[in-house]
Amino acid sequence: MKNYALYANQWLALTESDEIAGFGVTVEEARNRGRNSYPKEQLRLMWVSPHPPHMLLPFWPLQALREIITTEKIWLAGGPVRDLLLGRTPHDWDFAVVKNARQTARRIANKMGLAYYTLDDIRDTGRVM
Repeated sequence: MKNYALYANQWLALTESDEIAGFGVTVEEARNRGRNSYPKEQLRLMWVSPHPPHMLLPFWPLQALREIITTEKIWLAGGPVRDLLLGRTPHDWDFAVVKNARQTARRIANKMGLAYYTLDDIRDTGRVM
């Protein structure tokens, strides 16, 4: 696993061969720097987590969630964390929040035009599909 500690809490533009084409505090800054360095490459945008092991998190769903969830803290959890640590692409996304999980899930579903299901009223869990 590559060490991305120097890029913690920043966006990276990566080439198809996982070379760093550009980086920046914003998505646009990383994208622009990447395009300047590799104008013909198909670039992937990734965010480097601020805490060790400084995992690369993909643009989607991270950017979409940042636009929807502005007040609650949200953490990536479960299988996707395992997949990212093993260098695999997650096939689904699990998140944990401090409170109002079903309300947060409902808001995400509504904003993204997706289906919402209550999984457990007592444990305040929901699913967005």
